[in-house]
Amino acid sequence: MQGHMAHNGLTISTKGTATRCVWLVSDDERFRRDFESRWRFEREAALFADMTAEEMLARRTIQVDTAVVKIADSDAGAACLYALDQAGAFVVCVGEFGAAEPTSKTVYVSAGAQALDSALRVTVEHLRRLSAEQRFLRAEESLDTQQQQAMIGRSVLDIRHAVNNTLTSIIGNAELLQLDERIVDADIREQIDTMQDMALRLHEMTQRIWSLESELQIGERSSHNETLRGSRPLPARAKPVVRAD
Repeated sequence: MQGHMAHNGLTISTKGTATRCVWLVSDDERFRRDFESRWRFEREAALFADMTAEEMLARRTIQVDTAVVKIADSDAGAACLYALDQAGAFVVCVGEFGAAEPTSKTVYVSAGAQALDSALRVTVEHLRRLSAEQRFLRAEESLDTQQQQAMIGRSVLDIRHAVNNTLTSIIGNAELLQLDERIVDADIREQIDTMQDMALRLHEMTQRIWSLESELQIGERSSHNETLRGSRPLPARAKPVVRAD
């Protein structure tokens, strides 16, 4: 169910957990209301900020990812499009304004009977693309992390072999000294026993560390595979569509 709350005198609508903010800029209150109402049937979550052209242009700063613009007054519409373009927002514009030039982030839809459906479809696909890009970036970051961990793993493996070889040598020599009947001094034999005991304890501790390392690697690989399964190939980016009113 969709909820509503006030924000700076504007109506904010939330659906589930809002992950993206979409501005609905229109002097047509019914268009804004119908757009939000239709969005309830979409799976993509979004946070909506409703405003008129005057309210948008009165804002000190423009910070938004996506905006849907439907303004009857061409001058006000062109001013809104310019401000949103300067902010780097992706804009779905219902109708065309003579002063506005199509850009890679502006998609025009006809201001006819299907305007609401067209604007909704374009907005949904754009937000889906943004979500897919986020998943792709997370997968890339995970791959980078895996590569770094592989380098660390190789270094740890080298250290592991060196430590094991050293401990094996110490334990072996201690055992040989214990078997040497020429060593009769009790203090020396006690020191040999202590040396062997300490080496055995250190060997046991290193084995626990290697075991813990293996368990962590298995958990990280499982998490990495889950990330890759959550990412999908990105669809081709749609080009701006300009239709006559």
